[in-house]
Amino acid sequence: MQRAANNNGEEIAAGRSCDLGAPHSAKRRFIAAVMTVHAAEEMAADGNIEGALAGYRQAIEVCPPCDERGNFQIVLGSLLFDIGDAAAAATEFRAALAGGRTYPYEAERRLSFALGALGQYGAARTAMERAGGGGEDAAFVAQYRLILTLAEEGPTAALTLAEDTSDVDGAQAEYRCRFALLRAELNRLDGNRAAAMASLDFAAAMTAEDGLTAELALWLAVLDRHFGRAVLRADVGAAFAAEPAEWASLAWRQLNGDTTAATPLLDAFAAMSITRRAENQAIIDRLRGLLFEAAGDLAAADAAYRRTLTDTHVRWCADWHIAALDLARLAPIR
Repeated sequence: MQRAANNNGEEIAAGRSCDLGAPHSAKRRFIAAVMTVHAAEEMAADGNIEGALAGYRQAIEVCPPCDERGNFQIVLGSLLFDIGDAAAAATEFRAALAGGRTYPYEAERRLSFALGALGQYGAARTAMERAGGGGEDAAFVAQYRLILTLAEEGPTAALTLAEDTSDVDGAQAEYRCRFALLRAELNRLDGNRAAAMASLDFAAAMTAEDGLTAELALWLAVLDRHFGRAVLRADVGAAFAAEPAEWASLAWRQLNGDTTAATPLLDAFAAMSITRRAENQAIIDRLRGLLFEAAGDLAAADAAYRRTLTDTHVRWCADWHIAALDLARLAPIR
């Protein structure tokens, strides 16, 4: 049975065990490595990231070659990526791919993110395509290929790619929704309002059965508002109501002038990793720019788009590249 795509590493260390028929010293090394990883997991849960990094490095050094060793390298790379060290993360993901690991597409997907953050978009796209060939969800791969194509070749090439939906049929609804939202952004940048609105309706339809997450609801709600839709879609409102403490629900309140959302939003950001915080801040800044632009305040929109580009680590995200294009689009108008 195929595992859910983009599961952020759940059960990643549950791979094929090292050969227990190996010499006694190898078995001892494997057991020592597993115990070290358990301690590292506890340190990571307690917020001691430096201790966790040291623990995973020690476990990898001790562990004999096997799938678990590669899985430990993927988790180490993920921790490094979470603290903003994309280069070191890419090294660990490549090491996991060179040796044993339980899920090759997990390492390829994460390698693609790290390479994207480093601005190596062609290599990132190749890694994501390999992830797709290895079992990653087709719609997830398709929407990320759109981001990388946008980054490397520009909006025209990305829009051409977005018009081909053959790869996403039958894929997970969440990622089909993301694909449609990204296509709506490309339609918007192309000046095709009707196509953008159709893509937004398609995005909403994709999650009709399971419901929107608050994050997807935020993206959809802001694009709707940008295009002049005055009434919040019922499923968008339901998503915010279902997850009132989620950062995206708080961000929606803040973007709509609710000053009481500031403190809980700061608290939510404080609990995130460096990378997650940077990504979500970029999302908020770019969406704020869209709302300013819809209200006719081009100077404020320009400033918001510029804030989106503050941290180059978020080059692995769509928002960084879309904001750059919106800045270029606004320049002659301003």
